[in-house]
Amino acid sequence: MNVVKNNIWFFLVLPFLLGSCEQEDLVVMNSDATTIVSVSSNEIVLSKENEGTDLDVLTVGWTKPEYGFQAAAKYQILFDLAGGDFSDPEIVDGGQTYSKSFKTKELNKILLNLGLVPEEAGQVILKVTSTLSSSTKISSEASTLMATPYTDVLTPIYMIGDAVLGWDTNKAVEVYGIGSKVYEVVAEFNNGGAFRFFEEASWDATSYNWTYFEGGVVDDKLENAADGDTNFRFIGETGYYRINVNLSTKTIIMTATDQPTLFMVGAAIPEAGWGWDTPVNMTWVKDGVFDTTTEFANEAFRFFKNEGDWGSGRNYPYYLNEGYTIDDRFEDAMDGDNNFRFIGTPGIYRIVVNQIKKTIVLSEPGTSGPPLYMVGAAVPDAGWGWDTPIKMIQVNDGVWVATTSFVVEAFRFFDAEGDWGSGTNYPYYDGEGYTIDANFEDAMDGDNNFKFIGTPGLYTITLDSNAKTITLSN
Repeated sequence: MNVVKNNIWFFLVLPFLLGSCEQEDLVVMNSDATTIVSVSSNEIVLSKENEGTDLDVLTVGWTKPEYGFQAAAKYQILFDLAGGDFSDPEIVDGGQTYSKSFKTKELNKILLNLGLVPEEAGQVILKVTSTLSSSTKISSEASTLMATPYTDVLTPIYMIGDAVLGWDTNKAVEVYGIGSKVYEVVAEFNNGGAFRFFEEASWDATSYNWTYFEGGVVDDKLENAADGDTNFRFIGETGYYRINVNLSTKTIIMTATDQPTLFMVGAAIPEAGWGWDTPVNMTWVKDGVFDTTTEFANEAFRFFKNEGDWGSGRNYPYYLNEGYTIDDRFEDAMDGDNNFRFIGTPGIYRIVVNQIKKTIVLSEPGTSGPPLYMVGAAVPDAGWGWDTPIKMIQVNDGVWVATTSFVVEAFRFFDAEGDWGSGTNYPYYDGEGYTIDANFEDAMDGDNNFKFIGTPGLYTITLDSNAKTITLSN
């Protein structure tokens, strides 16, 4: 997406009255200056793809005010919505160089904080102020700028059809959002099969077929299926492809690739050991997600991208430097290769490496991750202690379930067994936007725990961090 860099310059003009007797004899300079010298363009369209670049998308400059004496002024740039009075602006320190350049991410945050809608052009105003003291402050006139921010939350689209996993919404292939209306995934495509894109994994969702992309550039491995819905037909060789979709430019690019693989080798994996005769080949669930269940021992191991290739190894520091959250039952082995070391209780575990969420999660077989715990008088099987906490099983990623008795008392959720500091109370979930079952309220005790206020009895409680709900059912 093209980004036009804006250059906005201001003259700062001293007011006629400076507000103190000592300042009456100051020489006032450039008092008849106009506000804006030049604006190269009145619109900026920001794009997430430019976040990591050195591109300056906006430069604001100003003249040095002539106070009539040597002055060390403080400069600030104020942003507000069009029509605003700068009473509640976004304020940026202007430094001492009489100009300030903004890169994509910084300006985008300002625009979102002001309340502009992502992917929609909005009008903002900005001005520069110079401050010597609480009584000596001057300001430029305001300048207007049209700007389009992008969202930091990248939502996916989905492929449904027999070219991929079938005409079944439960088998929809998630195509990850990697930028503003830009999506990418690796998936297996079947020759002769048809499919189309959906905004959600639902037949009622907005869909994008061959007709939508007319006028754009569509990869020659796709053609118009010429069926009732003008779906895409895949006419390439059956296999794995990386597909890149841009809904703005109406472009689809497909590149053949190998099925993604990830292996585990090392003494910590007894069925593998340090050799390539029987490596643990993790199951490729979908692009970026690998899953397997295997035995772990208190030894070292490493992940490998390619079978038989020692050079494709990925050790503990690799994932740490990539920003992964790593299960605390692993640590840096601190051996010559900085492998992973398993330090948990030896046994059989399920391990999931998610390259999209950047997590390495270890859990009991048949679960999707670490449990949560409930402790408190409201759950009498637990009470306020760690001898018998209520263990909530993570049945799906981000969804925990438990069945237990409730009475009219207080309780709290905990991330880690035995760790009082890992507790999360009622205001935490309320502040995160959760819809909380009416059988619970803020206990208003010293810790603002949950209080059960329903009819005592046996219930199933579900905490869903994806839908942001806490529900009870009989």
